Amino acid sequence: MRNLTFMLPLPLSLPLTLLACTGDDAADGAADTAADADTTEDTGDGDGDPSGDGDPSGDGDGDGDGDGDPSGDGDGDGDGDPSGDGDGDGDPSGDGDGDEPSGYCGLGCSEDADCCPLGSIGCPGDDYPNNHFCNDQGVCEFGGCSSDDDCTSNGLLPTMECHPIGEQPTCFEPCAADSDCLLQPGTTCSGLSDDGVSYCAPEPAPPCRSDDDCGGYGICDVDSGECYCLTNGHCSGEGVDTCVVR
Repeated sequence: MRNLTFMLPLPLSLPLTLLACTGDDAADGAADTAADADTTEDTGDGDGDPSGDGDPSGDGDGDGDGDGDPSGDGDGDGDGDPSGDGDGDGDPSGDGDGDEPSGYCGLGCSEDADCCPLGSIGCPGDDYPNNHFCNDQGVCEFGGCSSDDDCTSNGLLPTMECHPIGEQPTCFEPCAADSDCLLQPGTTCSGLSDDGVSYCAPEPAPPCRSDDDCGGYGICDVDSGECYCLTNGHCSGEGVDTCVVR
């Protein structure tokens, strides 16, 4: 054993020597404590250890819960996700409705003669104004003019010209001001052909707000204010009976 000496100053100015014990003394103290614990080993450890061994059975219950979670996840992932994907597959059908083609109302036919205006002479024919024909879709079309000469009626209407309107060659008399349209009531010099020539045109129809506003020439697209058709049943106006899908 090793003795350690501490010197503490005291008011009396006398040296006082304190001896602290280490090593063997601490070991002896621990031995005493262990001895005291042994006296209770038969009752404390004996009863305590069996109950301590019982904890693993508690852990066993915990493991059982763990097994339950995977089955829970299995039901969630298996049943939940596939049904979720199923709902997602429904969206394309919603988009499909938005992508449905729209069309315009025309006159159905089986031969060129079905397209000729009532009482016309020389129709059907190859030259304007008799060049009405039935197209491959079974819908009437008009070939329109091919030159200014087609529009002048052999010089009787020298101011008439041939210009495309909406890709349809059409005869009209060009205008420069609204006063040029006085002989065509309800029109102004507001029309403009595809090649930039002004003509007398009626005021644009107001946007539709209901199917009735289309007057049998389709149904109303309220968002755009335009009439269109999807089936022949939408075309009941004069001179039309067929929906031409664009």
